[in-house]
Amino acid sequence: MLALNSNKEESCLSRNQLVLYRKSSPHKPSSYLITKLRSYEKLHKRCGPHTKSYNRSIKQLVSGQIDNSTDCRYVVWVAFCGLGNRILSITSAFLYALLTNRVLLINQEQDMGGLFCEPFPDTSWILPEDFLFKSEINSFEQNYNYSYGYMLKSNIINYSTELLPSYMFLYLSHDYDHHDKLFFCDKDQALLSKVPWLIMKSNVYFLPSLFLISSFEQELSKLFPDKETVFHHLGRYLFQPSNLVWRLITQYYQDYLAKAEKRIGIQIRVFDAETSPFEYVMDQILACTQTEKLLPEVDTEKTIAAQSENQTSKAVLITSLFPGYFEKLKNIFSDELVTSAWSTFGYVAQGLGGMRPWILYKINQTKPDPLCGRGMSMEPCYYAPPVYGCKAKTTVHTATLVPHSTTAANTIILAMGSVFLSWNCFGLRERGNVYSRKTFSRVGAGLIVFSVVLVFIYQNSITRFISSYIDMGEESCISRNESVLYRKSSSPYKPSSYLLSKLSTYEKLHEKCGPNTDSYKRSIKQLKSGRIDDNSTDCRYVVWVAEFGLGNRMLSITSVFLYALLTNRVLLINQEHDMSNLFCEPFPNTSWILPHDFPFKSKFKKFKQKNHYSYSTELLPSYLFLYLAHEYDHDDKLFFCDQDQALLTKVPWLIIKSSMYFLPSLFLISSFEQELSKLFPDKETVFHHLGRYLFLPSDRVWRLITHYYDDCLAKAEKIIGIQVRIFEDKPTPFEYVMDQILSCTQKEKLLPEVDTEKPIGSSSPSKNQTDKAVLITSLSPDYYKKMTKMYGQHPTKTGEVVGVYQPSHAGKQRSNINSHNIQAWVEIYLLSLCDELVTSARSTFGYVAQGLRGMRPLILYKTDDTKPDPPCGRGISMEPCYHAHPIYNCKAKTTVDTATLVPYVRQCEDISWGIKLFNTS
Repeated sequence: MLALNSNKEESCLSRNQLVLYRKSSPHKPSSYLITKLRSYEKLHKRCGPHTKSYNRSIKQLVSGQIDNSTDCRYVVWVAFCGLGNRILSITSAFLYALLTNRVLLINQEQDMGGLFCEPFPDTSWILPEDFLFKSEINSFEQNYNYSYGYMLKSNIINYSTELLPSYMFLYLSHDYDHHDKLFFCDKDQALLSKVPWLIMKSNVYFLPSLFLISSFEQELSKLFPDKETVFHHLGRYLFQPSNLVWRLITQYYQDYLAKAEKRIGIQIRVFDAETSPFEYVMDQILACTQTEKLLPEVDTEKTIAAQSENQTSKAVLITSLFPGYFEKLKNIFSDELVTSAWSTFGYVAQGLGGMRPWILYKINQTKPDPLCGRGMSMEPCYYAPPVYGCKAKTTVHTATLVPHSTTAANTIILAMGSVFLSWNCFGLRERGNVYSRKTFSRVGAGLIVFSVVLVFIYQNSITRFISSYIDMGEESCISRNESVLYRKSSSPYKPSSYLLSKLSTYEKLHEKCGPNTDSYKRSIKQLKSGRIDDNSTDCRYVVWVAEFGLGNRMLSITSVFLYALLTNRVLLINQEHDMSNLFCEPFPNTSWILPHDFPFKSKFKKFKQKNHYSYSTELLPSYLFLYLAHEYDHDDKLFFCDQDQALLTKVPWLIIKSSMYFLPSLFLISSFEQELSKLFPDKETVFHHLGRYLFLPSDRVWRLITHYYDDCLAKAEKIIGIQVRIFEDKPTPFEYVMDQILSCTQKEKLLPEVDTEKPIGSSSPSKNQTDKAVLITSLSPDYYKKMTKMYGQHPTKTGEVVGVYQPSHAGKQRSNINSHNIQAWVEIYLLSLCDELVTSARSTFGYVAQGLRGMRPLILYKTDDTKPDPPCGRGISMEPCYHAHPIYNCKAKTTVDTATLVPYVRQCEDISWGIKLFNTS
């Protein structure tokens, strides 16, 4: 692995652990390449996002004029096509940056979030969200006004132009034209060197053509004496799996591949099923692997008996969009690799693995002869190279210009292809459910896992493991049965028999009225008509629309569900990509996910407080929008009045956008009072029961939870969860919060003090020691570092052994990224498995954890300019706090302190302006 030890990113597990899974590469990087990469890292650190140099460069970009305000220059990469194409084009863009002393910045959208660790130390390669063209950069196309090719073609610029713009757009995709391809000419590179910002959209591995630019030739020869290892070295340097992806990789490897003596990876990509029938491809695979002695033939005359003592165990890892190949071979990571011709997916795997694969030649109605052949180079292929001699100014066969660029079995290698591909994305196109954002994180894991063992990419048909990572309609829910194994004791809070009966009734209603039922379809017709027809269906609905972070979302979903329960409505969740694969379906034989063809689905994000059909409109339509978010106004809050509820019962469809736990105010609506008393005699357990009922981790999340728990927490006799949330509106100094945590946990006897006079190991642990594990969840790593150092360097005064763990530290909240929400859900659930909880005031993250756990936590009071005394206090109720409740008496029509209306709704312990549910005793 080409890894420079200067990278200090402690949260990138794969950077250090890859060596445990991957055989060492026989291909060593040149010392010049290592020196060049170190120089680049210094440049990136000096010129990267939000540095002074970057800020000056942005001013220059905004001005549109080139000046000498900074010596930093940039190339911005813009995504196009599938993940294989993206990895290859990023590598090409990075080598170009290396050759031209530019800084590479990646325009990372949601579909690429959570795949890779940051490759460069103490900086980021992610294009900042406030970049000037961020919102429009994806729409830049070939004929964009500032496109280099377009400007040449339109004679806006030429090689003698002196007044150049501060940025240019480079279109280097498979369908680029002659003028775009002039990028690969020396004269054009001389012109482009004067432009500080280059924005590049590419979906091809254009790197080989850089070797044909004479001004780069000498430098490239020093960087890569071995021309076949370019992607191998740069790919391994750039693409380290993120922690989330790494856990998926290692768990799959350990479960299925680790024990095999030899692993054969078979990557199948069929571009046209009509010209490449399944039977032809299957026969080709078997013939190739058996002819090349990769797999043995089977004796069809015999059944499986006792295994030979001298047998060699082999594992076959299949990756394909189609499950038939797996079903055919059945249960067969990798010391050998068989890939499909033309597939960028396979190119990445072979490059990261550092091997020349066996290539399955493309079938075009007839079986090829031979069926496969050993690749002549492990470099990826460049499908659409320029065929233009810049000096001769004429068409030329570029594969003949230099000896290290050659025609081979899979079109052209170092790699250049003379075949133009006519479809949009010739890497990963469609699955049966459309190849979309949802699949990137698992495919990213797969691409890199193949390389871990030398080659890897997922087989999505091994259902006992992989189905939990795929959005395919989850039939199983492992956590539903296994969660009891991880909770040390059953909940002391028993749900009322009336609640159980009510939930059972609701499940029948949801099954009758849920998505795609006849009742649902009739209701959709009524919705589209805009009129209320009481005879069309007796099903009514409430649709939840997301806002804010995961904690807020789970609390608001619970509130909306209780409202649905009280009003005999069916709850449907508007699940965007950022919420996918988090939870099991809570209701049997149906779904709570709002169908994709729902009439207003694409418009939900535009629904605002003053939407035309928001509540307070007098003429009742077939749906109303309810805005119950933190900045709602007086008219929105009338939702909590009885007479308004009477009006809303007539509307079949309610769409609620909410970011809060508004549930306590439902207890102040007199028409709900009797029902709620029967449902929840114990007022403190509402979220505890409903949260555990609604939110079961998906199989994907459950495996991450149990993997972490088993590795880090299972052996401890006591687990203390510490949840730290610092709000950005008035940040508190780290030292204040750290002192507060230590003071609280030691005063409450959760954690022992350390003997700072002695080093660790100077005193023997007592025979009766209690091993404790501290689980820290925070966006910052500083609390973990401090506690790890404290308990790692000095013995405790009690002789107890304390281990400190932190699953992640994301730096900032990214609630619109699916992988971030998955990690958040993992950590919330892990907190709920702790024996003791210490949470931050105001934090919805902590509210969810304490509610699921069924515990009144120790609350760290918010610190401002002074340290609070006491530093923390035991919560009086485990219910979440409602931060922005209405202060209006519907009957008296006047302002009122709602915390005084009933004995079980009172002021929150952690913030004075909130209310929550308490037991009256």
